[in-house]
Amino acid sequence: MVDNLKKQECQLFDLFIFKAMHKQGLLPPVLDGLDFLGVVSHTNNTDQLKQAFSLKQCHHIEIPGHQSFMKSDKLHFPHEYKRVLKSISVPYRGAVYIVAGGYLGKLYCHEIKSQG
Repeated sequence: MVDNLKKQECQLFDLFIFKAMHKQGLLPPVLDGLDFLGVVSHTNNTDQLKQAFSLKQCHHIEIPGHQSFMKSDKLHFPHEYKRVLKSISVPYRGAVYIVAGGYLGKLYCHEIKSQG
């Protein structure tokens, strides 16, 4: 069985998937020239994203950084995630969002999808 596993190709995705997508040239076809891009993350890089992909509008929703990576006086759970959920406002059906929110990011994606 181990021999079969060696022969199969297995793609694994990690916390830094956007870095790999960038290196493979996968972001421009999705992001170039968008009217709107929503970003849910602990780092506000909307100016860089707007410039790199000629975005008309880029909206950032801040979340606390992960305690193992960053010092933060705010706890993502159980308090801040409620604020983040309330601040999500999808401007139109099909609007693109980048969500870098760890496990709670799944809740944010669900909210984004439920709004269109």
